[in-house]
Amino acid sequence: MVFSGIVRLNRLEREARPSAASRKAASEHVAPRPERGIPQLRAMQNSFRYFSRLPKIVRFAVTTRIRYPLADGRCLWRSLVAAFLYIAGMSAGLAEPPGLLGIKGEDDRVLVDSASYPWSAIGRVNKTVGGFCSGVLVAPRRVVTAAHCLWNVRAQRWLPASSLHFVAGYRRGDYLRHGQVASYRLSDGARAPKGGATTDLASDWALLTLKDGFDAALGSLKAETLDPSRLAALQQERAVFLHAGYSQDKAHILTRHEPCRLIRFADRGRLILHDCDATHGDSGSPILLRRGSEYRLVAIHVATTTRNGHTLGVAIPATAFQAELTSSR
Repeated sequence: MVFSGIVRLNRLEREARPSAASRKAASEHVAPRPERGIPQLRAMQNSFRYFSRLPKIVRFAVTTRIRYPLADGRCLWRSLVAAFLYIAGMSAGLAEPPGLLGIKGEDDRVLVDSASYPWSAIGRVNKTVGGFCSGVLVAPRRVVTAAHCLWNVRAQRWLPASSLHFVAGYRRGDYLRHGQVASYRLSDGARAPKGGATTDLASDWALLTLKDGFDAALGSLKAETLDPSRLAALQQERAVFLHAGYSQDKAHILTRHEPCRLIRFADRGRLILHDCDATHGDSGSPILLRRGSEYRLVAIHVATTTRNGHTLGVAIPATAFQAELTSSR
């Protein structure tokens, strides 16, 4: 019984993952054909997707006990407990797995229509070796992202520009524009990450140059100067800050957390601590200042830290790379 439960669990997990064709399309930036499955098949796929997000111990209990609820009368109570846990997870809306680093308390992220500005200026930085980060257009041919995203962990060297692609307005296999990266410039203080972590977070930014410029209609985000005194003034005005990016658990759709807080500067004014919900995949994603219908780039998220038991996001103020943006236009 246990063996069959494990086999079934593995099968369910495999079916819950994106297909090889979908993964290839995402990595090669080719929009797959729209899914045309019958409603019953889609419902089954959604069930598998939701099921795969339950804690593994619950999934194991469900697959081994619910399948054979009456095989052993002495284990009936376990079946009922497993069913209760499963139904409770479903009725709770299947909250994000516990321990998802960067989600601070309640998950405040919401899905975003990436076809409209300013979300159209945000996209994924995809790597042919696998994996992705978030990035933001700051000019028709310029994208800002986190430097550590360009480090090849296996080869222990920086990735060549030819292996990087920027996909603007990406959403579930479709996108507004795709651009091949022609070259990139690391910050002067960028260092090779050690143990998967960047040694100097304040230098963890990179400016990508695309081979071809994007349409002006797609839009780009202008950087806004931000220092401790300016931040204090904006906090006094109750200015609205927000974050948007492609998280590891929502890799195929843009999410936004609005409003969130920029708490204070750190590291002698070179970094900003914030409470925006951002996790793996969000590295390089923008933190924006909204004034009515206008948006300005004030920082990019690069890391998550824990201080005094509290989890905080770490961002680099746009001031750090603003001069480079001006000189490279």
